Amino acid sequence: MAEPVPPVASVVPKGTALEAARDYIAMVKDDRSVDATLKYWNFEIIFQSVFGDDLAKLSEKERTEARELLVRFMKQVLTNPQVSKVMASSAYEDFHAAPAGDGRTAVSFLVVLADGSRRIPNTMVFQPAGGKWRIVDMGNSGRMLVVDLVSAYGTWRKAKPKGSPLDYVREMVAQIGIRPAPAPR
Repeated sequence: MAEPVPPVASVVPKGTALEAARDYIAMVKDDRSVDATLKYWNFEIIFQSVFGDDLAKLSEKERTEARELLVRFMKQVLTNPQVSKVMASSAYEDFHAAPAGDGRTAVSFLVVLADGSRRIPNTMVFQPAGGKWRIVDMGNSGRMLVVDLVSAYGTWRKAKPKGSPLDYVREMVAQIGIRPAPAPR
């Protein structure tokens, strides 16, 4: 299914993953989730991590469509207005960074809901890319978004062995109402 983690870029990023996490959170609190997502998420690494060797089975046109649909899905999930509103009003505390293997750094922290009713453990996994720290996975309460996508794709592949990454992404995005872009005429 998923191939090994792509190699870490040789360009050392400025600052630390912890600083990048705090900047991401500051952007979210400032109601700029879309900007934070575009600035920090590395969708190409995520695309490779989820589909691995199966990407070689796609034509370049199919790869492009699958990548674009997956990016649209991730953006919709990450910038959901209801979630963004809760995140903007929450407090963030107890930031810690630790090596996560393969040159990656995991930043853990607590999200404290505005009403104080919940303290939710969160983790962002950063990888150096292009001289910057980029998010390659994120989750809370022990569940990680990309890890869950890899698992779901593996389960889907067992049920549909002739299916492709493009078939999977089309089904996934259709479930949340994202339609493929119309073909150019």
